[in-house]
Amino acid sequence: MTNLRRWIVCVCALLTAGEAQAQAGNRVYAAVGPWEIAAEPADKFCTMSRFYTTSQDGSTEGLAVRFDAAKETVWLRWSTTGSTPFFKDGEIDLFVNFFKDKSMDESWGSRTFRHGKLEDTRYFVNVFNGPAGTRRILRDLAGNKLIGLNLGPVLLTALSLDAGDATETLRRCSTEIAGLPAAVSSPK
Repeated sequence: MTNLRRWIVCVCALLTAGEAQAQAGNRVYAAVGPWEIAAEPADKFCTMSRFYTTSQDGSTEGLAVRFDAAKETVWLRWSTTGSTPFFKDGEIDLFVNFFKDKSMDESWGSRTFRHGKLEDTRYFVNVFNGPAGTRRILRDLAGNKLIGLNLGPVLLTALSLDAGDATETLRRCSTEIAGLPAAVSSPK
């Protein structure tokens, strides 16, 4: 088994284990607007997530943001039950864009997302590490109206965020679980 294949299997296992754990008793930390923030004390991080139903074909999309304040790591995961042009698990470069009113922020550029399929859902995951990267992605999630993922010139998805208060709650949750002072997780 190649390293990439092992990584995909591990990510899928973590995702399903995380979902199973959530059903088995992970604490719902808060519901903020359309977002649910879950505390995952055993793993020392918190996750905010929401789901979107597409009226065109009835598919479901999800956006999940896991924040580990102690390790200064954010995992951004987009999932979809809709069709995608990806049939094999692997890596793909996607452009991450944020939209605020009529302006588009393309400053993230292309990022490598690992993707895999579990049952009828394809997952795309990107990790942001370090203090600057985690602060920036959390700030962009909190301060923008939409997030878009593009494969070259083709828009794969554009999802509504409305995540300002949810992102602040996610920071607070992760900081508390990690046992860090509140100032560590504040945006700069």
